[in-house]
Amino acid sequence: MGLLSLYLAYRYVKPGGVIAFVLPRNLLSGVSWFLARMLLANKFHLRYVIVSSDAEKGYNFSENTSLSECLIIAKRIDEHRLGEETVLINLLRKPKSALKAMLLS
Repeated sequence: MGLLSLYLAYRYVKPGGVIAFVLPRNLLSGVSWFLARMLLANKFHLRYVIVSSDAEKGYNFSENTSLSECLIIAKRIDEHRLGEETVLINLLRKPKSALKAMLLS
């Protein structure tokens, strides 16, 4: 499902458009996510990769799930350019409220 969603984003988002996905954390290293990583690496500039490492409150972003997740924000590109930067964010603790989450973002 995740690979299909990424492919549809590639097909329907214009070059220069930005996508945001919450996907299983296995996307970052799991064998079964290889094709998704290749699509992201070749057709997008990863602007932000955000993961949660909060052992107490869970490794997820979605409510009512225990899956480890990552948040990917990427810009569709035709080709990579020198100087592209990717920000990697590791949340050691999740914000305690929606307001604190908004202020953090």
